[in-house]
Amino acid sequence: MSAVAKAAGVSVSTVSHVVNGTRLVTPETRKRVIHAMDLLGFEHHAAARSLSAGSTRTIGLALTAASNPYWSELVVGIDVEASRSGLDLMIVDTRDDPRHEARVIANLLAHHIEGLVIAPALGWRDLTLPLLREHPIPYVLVDRLQDLRVDQVGVENENSSAALVDHLLQLGHRRVGMVAGMKGLSTSEERRAGFLLAHRRHGLEADPRLMVEGLSTS
Repeated sequence: MSAVAKAAGVSVSTVSHVVNGTRLVTPETRKRVIHAMDLLGFEHHAAARSLSAGSTRTIGLALTAASNPYWSELVVGIDVEASRSGLDLMIVDTRDDPRHEARVIANLLAHHIEGLVIAPALGWRDLTLPLLREHPIPYVLVDRLQDLRVDQVGVENENSSAALVDHLLQLGHRRVGMVAGMKGLSTSEERRAGFLLAHRRHGLEADPRLMVEGLSTS
Protein backbone atom coordinates (compact mmCIF):
# COMPACT_ATOMS: atom_id res chain seq x y z
CA MET A 1 0.00 0.00 0.00
CA SER A 2 2.94 2.33 0.64
CA ALA A 3 4.23 1.68 -2.86
CA VAL A 4 0.81 2.36 -4.36
CA ALA A 5 0.50 5.58 -2.34
CA LYS A 6 3.92 6.76 -3.54
CA ALA A 7 3.14 5.96 -7.16
CA ALA A 8 -0.23 7.71 -7.00
CA GLY A 9 1.07 10.69 -5.05
CA VAL A 10 -1.40 10.19 -2.21
CA SER A 11 -1.30 9.07 1.40
CA VAL A 12 -1.49 5.44 2.52
CA SER A 13 -4.80 6.21 4.22
CA THR A 14 -6.23 7.41 0.90
CA VAL A 15 -5.25 4.12 -0.72
CA SER A 16 -6.97 2.31 2.14
CA HIS A 17 -10.15 4.34 1.66
CA VAL A 18 -10.21 3.51 -2.05
CA VAL A 19 -9.68 -0.22 -1.46
CA ASN A 20 -12.06 -0.59 1.48
CA GLY A 21 -14.62 2.05 0.56
CA THR A 22 -14.45 3.55 4.05
CA ARG A 23 -14.51 7.18 2.93
CA LEU A 24 -15.46 9.13 -0.19
CA VAL A 25 -12.53 9.90 -2.50
CA THR A 26 -12.67 12.26 -5.47
CA PRO A 27 -12.99 10.53 -8.86
CA GLU A 28 -9.63 11.93 -10.01
CA THR A 29 -7.81 10.66 -6.92
CA ARG A 30 -9.56 7.28 -7.14
CA LYS A 31 -8.47 6.96 -10.78
CA ARG A 32 -4.83 7.67 -9.87
CA VAL A 33 -4.90 5.07 -7.09
CA ILE A 34 -6.52 2.44 -9.34
CA HIS A 35 -3.95 3.13 -12.06
CA ALA A 36 -1.07 2.77 -9.57
CA MET A 37 -2.55 -0.53 -8.32
CA ASP A 38 -2.67 -1.90 -11.86
CA LEU A 39 0.87 -0.79 -12.62
CA LEU A 40 2.26 -2.40 -9.46
CA GLY A 41 0.13 -5.54 -9.63
CA PHE A 42 -1.45 -4.79 -6.27
CA GLU A 43 -3.09 -7.95 -4.90
CA HIS A 44 -6.51 -6.31 -4.67
CA HIS A 45 -6.48 -5.38 -8.37
CA ALA A 46 -9.78 -7.20 -9.00
CA ALA A 47 -11.52 -5.18 -6.31
CA ALA A 48 -9.81 -2.05 -7.61
CA ARG A 49 -11.18 -2.58 -11.10
CA SER A 50 -14.69 -3.04 -9.75
CA LEU A 51 -14.40 0.15 -7.70
CA SER A 52 -13.08 1.97 -10.74
CA ALA A 53 -16.10 0.81 -12.70
CA GLY A 54 -18.39 1.94 -9.89
CA SER A 55 -19.50 -1.63 -9.22
CA THR A 56 -18.46 -4.17 -6.59
CA ARG A 57 -20.70 -7.00 -7.90
CA THR A 58 -21.37 -7.83 -4.25
CA ILE A 59 -24.65 -8.10 -2.36
CA GLY A 60 -25.11 -8.32 1.39
CA LEU A 61 -27.08 -10.85 3.41
CA ALA A 62 -28.06 -9.91 6.96
CA LEU A 63 -29.73 -12.41 9.26
CA THR A 64 -29.33 -14.03 12.64
CA ALA A 65 -26.91 -16.96 12.76
CA ALA A 66 -28.91 -18.69 15.48
CA SER A 67 -28.82 -22.48 15.28
CA ASN A 68 -31.61 -23.20 12.82
CA PRO A 69 -31.35 -25.49 9.76
CA TYR A 70 -33.75 -23.20 7.89
CA TRP A 71 -31.28 -20.31 7.89
CA SER A 72 -28.52 -22.57 6.55
CA GLU A 73 -30.67 -23.66 3.63
CA LEU A 74 -31.66 -20.06 2.96
CA VAL A 75 -28.03 -18.91 2.86
CA VAL A 76 -27.08 -21.71 0.46
CA GLY A 77 -29.99 -20.89 -1.83
CA ILE A 78 -29.17 -17.18 -1.94
CA ASP A 79 -25.47 -17.90 -2.51
CA VAL A 80 -26.23 -20.24 -5.43
CA GLU A 81 -28.46 -17.67 -7.12
CA ALA A 82 -25.97 -14.86 -6.49
CA SER A 83 -23.15 -16.89 -8.06
CA ARG A 84 -25.36 -17.70 -11.03
CA SER A 85 -25.73 -13.95 -11.59
CA GLY A 86 -22.01 -13.29 -11.20
CA LEU A 87 -22.39 -11.72 -7.75
CA ASP A 88 -20.39 -12.27 -4.58
CA LEU A 89 -22.20 -12.63 -1.25
CA MET A 90 -21.13 -10.88 1.95
CA ILE A 91 -22.88 -12.30 5.04
CA VAL A 92 -23.28 -10.59 8.42
CA ASP A 93 -24.87 -11.81 11.64
CA THR A 94 -27.51 -9.43 13.05
CA ARG A 95 -27.73 -11.42 16.33
CA ASP A 96 -31.44 -10.51 16.24
CA ASP A 97 -30.41 -7.27 17.94
CA PRO A 98 -31.56 -4.03 16.22
CA ARG A 99 -28.55 -1.96 17.32
CA HIS A 100 -26.04 -4.58 16.20
CA GLU A 101 -28.03 -5.08 13.00
CA ALA A 102 -27.77 -1.37 12.16
CA ARG A 103 -24.00 -1.42 12.79
CA VAL A 104 -23.26 -4.40 10.56
CA ILE A 105 -25.50 -3.12 7.78
CA ALA A 106 -23.78 0.27 7.95
CA ASN A 107 -20.52 -1.63 7.45
CA LEU A 108 -21.95 -3.42 4.41
CA LEU A 109 -23.03 -0.09 2.93
CA ALA A 110 -19.51 1.27 3.50
CA HIS A 111 -18.24 -1.59 1.33
CA HIS A 112 -20.47 -0.39 -1.53
CA ILE A 113 -22.69 -3.45 -1.79
CA GLU A 114 -25.10 -3.30 -4.72
CA GLY A 115 -28.06 -4.82 -2.92
CA LEU A 116 -29.15 -6.32 0.39
CA VAL A 117 -31.21 -9.29 1.52
CA ILE A 118 -32.28 -8.96 5.15
CA ALA A 119 -34.29 -10.98 7.66
CA PRO A 120 -35.06 -7.99 9.90
CA ALA A 121 -34.60 -8.11 13.65
CA LEU A 122 -37.39 -7.08 15.97
CA GLY A 123 -37.27 -3.29 16.23
CA TRP A 124 -35.41 -2.82 12.93
CA ARG A 125 -37.66 0.07 11.85
CA ASP A 126 -36.09 2.48 14.35
CA LEU A 127 -32.46 2.15 13.17
CA THR A 128 -31.97 -0.07 10.13
CA LEU A 129 -34.92 1.03 8.00
CA PRO A 130 -33.96 4.76 8.10
CA LEU A 131 -30.40 3.73 7.21
CA LEU A 132 -31.59 1.83 4.14
CA ARG A 133 -33.81 4.69 3.05
CA GLU A 134 -30.80 7.02 3.10
CA HIS A 135 -28.85 4.83 0.65
CA PRO A 136 -30.00 4.21 -2.92
CA ILE A 137 -29.52 0.44 -3.02
CA PRO A 138 -32.27 -2.14 -3.59
CA TYR A 139 -33.11 -4.39 -0.68
CA VAL A 140 -35.38 -7.37 -0.14
CA LEU A 141 -36.92 -8.53 3.13
CA VAL A 142 -36.87 -12.28 3.57
CA ASP A 143 -38.87 -14.56 5.89
CA ARG A 144 -40.01 -11.87 8.34
CA LEU A 145 -42.54 -9.95 6.29
CA GLN A 146 -43.50 -6.37 7.16
CA ASP A 147 -46.42 -4.04 6.54
CA LEU A 148 -44.37 -1.96 4.09
CA ARG A 149 -44.40 -1.33 0.34
CA VAL A 150 -41.04 -3.01 -0.30
CA ASP A 151 -39.95 -6.22 -2.01
CA GLN A 152 -40.46 -9.20 0.30
CA VAL A 153 -40.14 -12.98 0.04
CA GLY A 154 -41.58 -15.29 2.67
CA VAL A 155 -43.74 -18.32 3.34
CA GLU A 156 -47.42 -18.61 4.17
CA ASN A 157 -47.09 -19.11 7.90
CA GLU A 158 -50.72 -18.72 8.98
CA ASN A 159 -52.29 -21.29 6.65
CA SER A 160 -49.40 -23.73 7.14
CA SER A 161 -49.71 -23.53 10.92
CA ALA A 162 -53.48 -23.92 10.71
CA ALA A 163 -53.10 -27.02 8.50
CA LEU A 164 -50.79 -28.70 11.04
CA VAL A 165 -53.11 -28.03 13.96
CA ASP A 166 -56.16 -29.01 11.89
CA HIS A 167 -54.55 -32.41 11.22
CA LEU A 168 -54.09 -33.04 14.95
CA LEU A 169 -57.64 -31.96 15.75
CA GLN A 170 -59.04 -34.22 13.02
CA LEU A 171 -57.24 -37.14 14.68
CA GLY A 172 -59.25 -36.43 17.80
CA HIS A 173 -56.68 -34.59 19.90
CA ARG A 174 -58.15 -31.76 21.95
CA ARG A 175 -55.18 -30.49 23.94
CA VAL A 176 -52.81 -29.19 21.29
CA GLY A 177 -49.86 -27.11 22.45
CA MET A 178 -47.72 -24.59 20.64
CA VAL A 179 -44.15 -23.38 21.21
CA ALA A 180 -44.18 -20.07 19.36
CA GLY A 181 -41.22 -18.00 18.23
CA MET A 182 -40.04 -14.69 19.63
CA LYS A 183 -42.96 -12.43 20.51
CA GLY A 184 -43.34 -9.55 18.08
CA LEU A 185 -41.79 -11.23 15.03
CA SER A 186 -44.15 -11.43 12.07
CA THR A 187 -43.45 -15.15 11.65
CA SER A 188 -44.37 -15.83 15.28
CA GLU A 189 -47.59 -13.82 15.07
CA GLU A 190 -48.64 -15.47 11.81
CA ARG A 191 -48.09 -18.98 13.17
CA ARG A 192 -49.95 -18.12 16.35
CA ALA A 193 -52.84 -16.81 14.25
CA GLY A 194 -52.92 -20.09 12.32
CA PHE A 195 -52.96 -22.06 15.57
CA LEU A 196 -56.01 -20.12 16.76
CA LEU A 197 -57.69 -20.26 13.34
CA ALA A 198 -57.62 -24.06 13.28
CA HIS A 199 -59.27 -24.21 16.69
CA ARG A 200 -62.04 -21.83 15.59
CA ARG A 201 -62.71 -23.96 12.51
CA HIS A 202 -63.43 -26.89 14.81
CA GLY A 203 -65.54 -24.83 17.18
CA LEU A 204 -62.91 -25.05 19.90
CA GLU A 205 -61.21 -22.49 22.12
CA ALA A 206 -57.43 -22.77 22.37
CA ASP A 207 -56.08 -23.12 25.89
CA PRO A 208 -53.68 -20.16 26.46
CA ARG A 209 -51.78 -22.27 29.00
CA LEU A 210 -50.69 -24.53 26.14
CA MET A 211 -49.14 -21.65 24.20
CA VAL A 212 -45.62 -20.65 25.22
CA GLU A 213 -42.93 -18.41 23.76
CA GLY A 214 -39.86 -20.18 22.39
CA LEU A 215 -37.64 -17.11 21.78
CA SER A 216 -36.76 -18.33 18.25
CA THR A 217 -33.49 -19.79 19.52
CA SER A 218 -33.67 -23.14 17.75
